[in-house]
Amino acid sequence: MMSKIKKKKLLMYILLYLTIMSLVTVINKTKAAGHSLEIESPSDGMVITNAYRTALNSLEQTAIRFEFEIKNHDHYYALYETWIDGIYDKTLIDSGFNKWIVYFHGVFYYDAQSFLDRYGQGVHTFSLWALHPITVTVGFAEGPGPDDDVLFINGTTYRITEVSVTFTFNPPVVHFVGFWHTDDEGEWRDSILASRDFFESSNAHYLHGYSYTTGHWDDDKPGAIFKNNLSPAEDSNDIDIIMFDSHGGFNLFNKYFILCPDGVLGDKHLTGDELKNAINNAHLDSATIILAIDTCYSGAIANSFYDANIIILTACTSNETSLLSGNPSDYDSSWTLAEKIYQMSSALFFHALIQGLYHQQSLYDTFSNIHYWAYYHDPAYPDNPNYYDYDNPLGGGSNHEEVKMHPVSLNLDATTGGIIFFIQE
Repeated sequence: MMSKIKKKKLLMYILLYLTIMSLVTVINKTKAAGHSLEIESPSDGMVITNAYRTALNSLEQTAIRFEFEIKNHDHYYALYETWIDGIYDKTLIDSGFNKWIVYFHGVFYYDAQSFLDRYGQGVHTFSLWALHPITVTVGFAEGPGPDDDVLFINGTTYRITEVSVTFTFNPPVVHFVGFWHTDDEGEWRDSILASRDFFESSNAHYLHGYSYTTGHWDDDKPGAIFKNNLSPAEDSNDIDIIMFDSHGGFNLFNKYFILCPDGVLGDKHLTGDELKNAINNAHLDSATIILAIDTCYSGAIANSFYDANIIILTACTSNETSLLSGNPSDYDSSWTLAEKIYQMSSALFFHALIQGLYHQQSLYDTFSNIHYWAYYHDPAYPDNPNYYDYDNPLGGGSNHEEVKMHPVSLNLDATTGGIIFFIQE
């Protein structure tokens, strides 16, 4: 019979063996668990709403951050790929990754405007694929991902381990639509094109989305553009800016109209009521819609929009004519933004409006300066807003005491108009 001492020794050996085997099992499990993928940013369900083009302060996002980890013990993963909405995206690839990397921490910043241009607003999926050759057997085990697809790259067969997150990209975006009048004397395009370039410049505060400008249109075209092009591009966080630089007047029924350049008679005139119906029928979702009109008698359009939740900005009252500087209209895409704004000579009101916004004033402050002060178009100081405290507001010509323009606004106050469109240049 076995002695008590031998029994105790045997029991100790058995316990020691079990302890060692347990440690081996734990080590193997820990080692195997090292083969994993993890996406840290964006987090699943994240909503990105503040990816502005230029930050007002350092706390605001100007880019989308993609961050992930790859644990690659035993050289399990040979390479990786990144996908957005099922589209292979090399922007988020580090070419230095190889199978000898044990721990890889990838951090990539995607320019917000580039992301918007390529993928748009809405819900997106970011997927990380780690690829390992199926011929590798040392330490081989399936990763945590559900995908077991096989991929062939340059004659090598890889098995895919995949993890994905779904996030929403929904920052405020500015959409711009502009119409100008074209007649035999030349194009009134400089104010519209320069305004578009201002809102889409590299120092604009907001990302820019849909844009459309034309000098050839009839009374039906604005509505078609709003409904078929603008509406699908915008959502509730956005800002829509609609501008008209044209002639204006009244018909026999005392209704205000904007003269369409492709037609002088009959129904080629776009009335205020028709414009309102065109905007309503487009079912625009943007939180802020700004309609700016620089035509004679443009203040009369407020009669059509008094019950609409739209910011209206007009060059003058319903019984005033809008003013031109007398300088020829001009525009060159190669000019600096400051020069383009200086050359906005066809419309004094739009010139003053964009000039104020260019100097980092809010929309409300800009309009208040134009409305209560005189604006003098001084060629000697193209980069400065030149406001003079005269009794008559916006004036033009060499003797700006001769003429008067009283810009009109609707639904504009310090809250609705507290928007800053430009930071600095």
